[in-house]
Amino acid sequence: MLRLSKPVSKVAGRRAVPEFFGLYPEITLDLRIERDLVDVIGEGIDAGIRLGEKLERDMICVALSGSIRSVVVATPSYFDRHGRPTHPCDLATHNCIRVKSATGRRPVAWDFCEDDRWFDVEVRGSLLTNDSAAALRAALNGVGLRHALLLDVEEHLAAGRLQTALDAWLPPYEGFFLYYSSRAQIPSKLRVFIDCMLKHTRRDEHDSQASSSPRKERRRATS
Repeated sequence: MLRLSKPVSKVAGRRAVPEFFGLYPEITLDLRIERDLVDVIGEGIDAGIRLGEKLERDMICVALSGSIRSVVVATPSYFDRHGRPTHPCDLATHNCIRVKSATGRRPVAWDFCEDDRWFDVEVRGSLLTNDSAAALRAALNGVGLRHALLLDVEEHLAAGRLQTALDAWLPPYEGFFLYYSSRAQIPSKLRVFIDCMLKHTRRDEHDSQASSSPRKERRRATS
């Protein structure tokens, strides 16, 4: 059995999983969907998938994507009714759909970038949920603005169901990595899974030309 932890969001190489099942039917994949970073040693997990900025230095990391982007989205009808924000401070006058952190204690920050420095903006709104899918459905129903990964909303953008705002404040940043402990010898089941993921990652990057985007870490502004 191969135990893997991944985030709620879509990740690069996701099309590799069906192929992996076809190539290695003898391996059972135990897939845990979690928002928070997992201690792969303490939890008995073979590997995890997370954004590069969230990984510990003692982990072995394998890049699964090039740079990715976040976006602020809403329906065209929402923007018609309330206008389109042009600066993060404009969010104070908008209904922002918030998602709780993994601990459930506070909403996930809405982060933006100016002069290569990332900063958080506190937003307010009528919906606070721990379900990313529910937050997206609310945005699609015109409830308010949603801050999300481009990967998770690109099909709705392409179809015209959603539009973006504040694009100038949301440049690309470092993408997804598969990580596992440097203190353990990599098992063969994990090695073949990584090989399968990397084959599809290279194909995805070629199709989207993601590999040509600059890779940046999200460095936080300090006071």
